Formats: sequence, C-alpha cells, structure tokens
Amino acid sequence: MNKLFKSIISIIGLSMAFAGCVGDFDDMNTDPNNPTPGSVDPKFQLIFIQGRGIPYANQWQQIDQLMISTFCEYSANDGLSASDYNIDARYVDNIWELTYTVLTNANSLIRANESNPVHNNVVQMARIWKAYAMLRLTNCMGDVPYSEAANDIDQPKYDTQKDIYYTIFEELKDAVSKLDESAANNVGSYDLIYGGDATKWKKFANSIRLRMAVRISDVN
Repeated sequence: MNKLFKSIISIIGLSMAFAGCVGDFDDMNTDPNNPTPGSVDPKFQLIFIQGRGIPYANQWQQIDQLMISTFCEYSANDGLSASDYNIDARYVDNIWELTYTVLTNANSLIRANESNPVHNNVVQMARIWKAYAMLRLTNCMGDVPYSEAANDIDQPKYDTQKDIYYTIFEELKDAVSKLDESAANNVGSYDLIYGGDATKWKKFANSIRLRMAVRISDVN
C-alpha cells in the first residue's frame, strides 16, 4: 500500500511538472533579442539600413579620400598604398561590409513585408536604399555579387557591372511606380532622410536613375 501511494504521488508530481513546462514552453525558448522575420515593425529595419548605409567619418575618409580619391589621383599622398594602385584591404573591407549589411537587412525587410499593403511604402524605400548602396559598391569594385547575394545562398555568383546597372534601373523604376503618395505615413522619424515622405523618395530614386544614365551615356 505504501509503495502504491508513493507511485501515485510520483506520477502526479511528474504530471504537474510536465504540465508546467508545456504551458509556457514556447515563450521560455523564444529569444527576445533574435526576432524572426516579420515579427519586427519594418520601420526599425529601415532606420538600421539607413544608418549602416552612410559611412561614418572614419569610414568615409578611408573609402572616399584614402582609397577612391587617391587611386583616381584626385589627391596625392606618398604614404598611402593607393598611390601605387595597391589598395589597402581595410578600405575595401569597410565598403564591402557596409554594403552587404544593408543588402542583407533590406532583403529581409522586403521579403517579410512585400505582401502586406500596410507596409508597401517602407518596402519600396528599402528597395531604393539598397539600390543606392549597391550602386556605390559596383562603381568602386565593378563586378560584385548582387542577384544571389543575401538570399540564403552560400556562394552567390558575381554579376557583371552591366547587369547590376540594368537591374538597378528596373528596381528603381518599379519602386517609384509602387510608392503611394496618398498612403498613411507609418514610418515618420524612423526614416532618417525624408521622414517617410513618399514624394521625396520618388525624387531621390529618379535622381539616382539620372546619375546612372549620365555615367553610361557613352557606353553600351
């Protein structure tokens, strides 16, 4: 009898323990610092890719002044490797890391929200911003991964600069056509550049297209 009583108590205790675990098991095992795509308001991703897409002072100096300007002989500095057309790897790493951080997070934002009409404008803003970032990279590096990059592919192919230009032209044209100037501004101050103003984003996208058109005006 005593053994039976102990067995019953043990079974009841185990049942209560398992019931307690199952009740909030999912919540306990969800990392609040690692949210899944679609669970985050896209405006938080937009402000992040904007912040990462603009080099801060030291990065801008390395990318623009110490690498591009010296390499193109807009300026000269005998102490820099770029003067001998041998670019310091740190400068390349900076622009590479900045650009693909933008591309990865922009693609995540777009995939998670492109079917939700409420977030249509922020999706188009992300498309324009990633085009802006990738244009800067291909202008510096030529052929780079783009069409397969940041799409869960381990070794994305390198696209030609020509193909990247044509892809960006189409992406910007499509984003402009889909931006809705009459839609509610649900981005606001989380858009560091235009405060969620769709009209200004259209002008920005078209200005990029004009810049690209001028650059390829004398080539096929």
